[in-house]
Amino acid sequence: MERQPMLNLTRMLPNCPKPSAPRRPVVRQIAGGRNRRSSGIVDSILPSVPQSFKMYFRPTLGMGLSTEETKLAAYIFSRKEEDPAVHLGEVLYELAGFEVVRGIFISLAPPYTPHPDVINTTAMIASLTSAKSMAPVTWYFPSDFARDVLCDAPISKLKKSYEGRWMQETNALEHVFVPILKAADSWYIMLLNIKEAKKYVLDVSRTPESIVRREANMNKICVVLGKMFVHNRNIMNFLHASPDPSNWGDYLYPEGLPNNLDSPESGIWCLSWLQHKGGFSPNIFNHMENSDHVRMKTALHIVQSETNQLCGYVSTKADMVWCGITSTND
Repeated sequence: MERQPMLNLTRMLPNCPKPSAPRRPVVRQIAGGRNRRSSGIVDSILPSVPQSFKMYFRPTLGMGLSTEETKLAAYIFSRKEEDPAVHLGEVLYELAGFEVVRGIFISLAPPYTPHPDVINTTAMIASLTSAKSMAPVTWYFPSDFARDVLCDAPISKLKKSYEGRWMQETNALEHVFVPILKAADSWYIMLLNIKEAKKYVLDVSRTPESIVRREANMNKICVVLGKMFVHNRNIMNFLHASPDPSNWGDYLYPEGLPNNLDSPESGIWCLSWLQHKGGFSPNIFNHMENSDHVRMKTALHIVQSETNQLCGYVSTKADMVWCGITSTND
């Protein structure tokens, strides 16, 4: 099976490695705009998208979207039969030259598996949000990191690629999220609790057979992280625990999480974990909200992010399309 492209981190971050070869070409458009954020307030009278408007993924009343969010959802997941390559290739998210087109967002529509770019963009936004703190408490890696480690990238290259942007300098580190993509689009996350020296595995698609392979992969990642944690700029976070996670004992599998779910659902769970408010709390080990809600809210979270240089532009286009939708259905 031909591989999908990972997040093109080299275009966004100058010190990141190049991703694997892309699965398919994407039409990219240049667009500009000013940021505009949603208030997040749900209107007392919620609008609904007319059934005559063709969409890949339709918002529902249970999602609790505001008017602005409903308009945006209609624009993101709109379907056009004429010239679909241009429509699917429209850029809806941009940051410093890195772009996510509509075709990538469509992978959030059920029953598809979210494209790796969606999950890595979510991790990037979480990382940039964490970095705004004077002393970040959480590090979020892209799945590129696990891929590079498992492909035996030299430690010097890994340090150069990830110590800058993804491992922000701090002396208050508490948690580290490492998303991992395996064959057949199956996702899981290794979560390190730095203060308690514990290793959690957030894996809803595990089987008795896969646990052995996945723990071997995580062991390899832990050894590499240990070599990076002892660097002078990171060592202050490990005054009360070994900086080598491979010495922290067994992996912990939270009892509140399901297992042996289908691969597409594993990606949705990863998106839920990466968007967990505050980064970490015991609630992260509970069942997530409705899967379709997570899919829709992820698309809105990315497009409405303050990191999106096209946020205002896309919102304006969504307003224009919404006016056209409602005027033809009056």
